[in-house]
Amino acid sequence: MLVSLAIGGCRTIADKEWPVDPGERPSNTGSPGGIRIIQINEGSAGYPQVAGQLFTPEHKDQLAQWLRQSPDSPIVLYVHGWHHNASGKKDNLPKFREFIAQLDRDICAVGRQVRRACAAVQGIYVGWRGDAQDAIFLPRILEFTDAPTFHERKEASSRVGMGDLRQVLDLVRDFKDRDVFVAGHSLGANALYNALREEPHAEVADRHEYFLLNPAITSKEFALFDALTGEQDGALNGEGTVIAARERIARRQHRKVLLLQATKDTTVGKIFQSAYGLPIGFDLNRRTHTATARPLGHSCAPLTARGVPDKCKTALDSGLTIQVDPKFAEQCEVAYAKGVWIAWADASLSGSHGDIWDPEQRCALSELIAKRVNRIEDF
Repeated sequence: MLVSLAIGGCRTIADKEWPVDPGERPSNTGSPGGIRIIQINEGSAGYPQVAGQLFTPEHKDQLAQWLRQSPDSPIVLYVHGWHHNASGKKDNLPKFREFIAQLDRDICAVGRQVRRACAAVQGIYVGWRGDAQDAIFLPRILEFTDAPTFHERKEASSRVGMGDLRQVLDLVRDFKDRDVFVAGHSLGANALYNALREEPHAEVADRHEYFLLNPAITSKEFALFDALTGEQDGALNGEGTVIAARERIARRQHRKVLLLQATKDTTVGKIFQSAYGLPIGFDLNRRTHTATARPLGHSCAPLTARGVPDKCKTALDSGLTIQVDPKFAEQCEVAYAKGVWIAWADASLSGSHGDIWDPEQRCALSELIAKRVNRIEDF
């Protein structure tokens, strides 16, 4: 590590509001679709009095105004993780833009087949100082050199979650009659956890869903996300289980939380686990599904408006295959009806901790959302 530090050098990344494209500021309400970027102070040294606050407080009201412009649009809120921020020098934000553009296309493509009108997606990118330090030379190759800062980074993400992120999250969740999707990656998922932990019994609206991507959350902590599904998965036991499962699917109460954990994720599987305990994504007792993807090159396959033919092994247009864990082999419908899906993703879908917006996973997430928005059966 010392050799790597000597080669790469080291610089401190400021805890500041990065300049963004004027069209992506919440104050710009000219276009109902696209994305808006908001940024939250993590409360680093010298700024303890504003820990977790929006750098620009009026952005919250401006964001609400923008969201109200398009009452039929799906909303996607995303909180990035470690090694990212809202600056143009990181690739996470550009990839999120690509994802929203892909999602727009997919929603319309499926919608035309079922004669539904298109509505431009409203994406919200929540930025914070994911990284405190970075290598000057070859920063992407030498990202692992700041592993000793992980604990401090986790604490920072918790402050973000307990601050104004909670208010922003409440804002989007208040649109109960709209399709709302909330996603967090790594320490961004930890920020979401802290934003939600004060309301562990809140129910998720029928048209809302959470995506947790390689989350830095322990299995013990995850109980709060279990509670957010409203009706507990534990109810899917005993007599009448299959009937209860079918009713739950019909009410669209299944898959309210989808956790995708890359099996090759050393950041969560080793660094995080050694410091905090068993991550939820690596808890084999809690795993419900496995996920794989066939190669599609660099473009997503055209989507069809069909439903899921098999609840044991679901093959989707995007190349994604979701299969129930072997322990549910005789209860496929019950596993499908669960509100919380914890899926182990092999290297074909997600090869490492940070590749969540690569084509394979981007296409898969876009299909899942596009079909749920268009009310395709079983989605």
